Amino acid sequence: NLGAWLLLAHIAGYNAWFMLTGNLALMRSGWVQLPVAALLPLLFWLQTRRHMTLARALLLVLGTGDAVLAMVAGQGTAGGVHMYLLLFALLLPSLTEVELTWLMGPASACLVAAFLALNHWGWPPHPALATLPPPTRQALQYVILLSCLLSLWCATALTELAAALNEQRLQEMAETDALTGLPNRRRWDSQLALEARRARRTAAPMSVGVLDLDHFK
Repeated sequence: NLGAWLLLAHIAGYNAWFMLTGNLALMRSGWVQLPVAALLPLLFWLQTRRHMTLARALLLVLGTGDAVLAMVAGQGTAGGVHMYLLLFALLLPSLTEVELTWLMGPASACLVAAFLALNHWGWPPHPALATLPPPTRQALQYVILLSCLLSLWCATALTELAAALNEQRLQEMAETDALTGLPNRRRWDSQLALEARRARRTAAPMSVGVLDLDHFK
């Protein structure tokens, strides 16, 4: 979901900016991204149907395809839009399911190879890009770089948050009785050790109350 919303925000933001510049090359590179935005609802639909593998694959295809379309239609490699290929190569570990990790290496290698080839030989931009003022062209390069870094940071932060929540959920499952929802013996042991350490640290008295419930099922 985060990847889809980030991609949609990129397309909307770039199109708004490119329209303001009035540059034909930039506007062409923005227009060709609109079909990608139109396909994003399909990604959300796949996730609601729990087709997570297809959703991740579609996000990868749409993301890399969006960058390639923008490059071919107008920007070329002058603005650095091919840097998004490198971004998706770095994001592959968070987009790949455990069962498909064997695909992660070859797919990342292909994306990195494509980035290096484009970075070395380049792709010619639309002639109208040459009329773009140098400050605007430099700003485009900085915006693309910052957006790649921001996307990578968001994906990393979300992955860490998901891992922490999963660890907390597993800890709760291990310390909670599934039938009653009450803390089990493992929670009792850890809580008792915690209170004992607190009592020793503060030199405060500590009491333990035990209830014996007859015929409790």
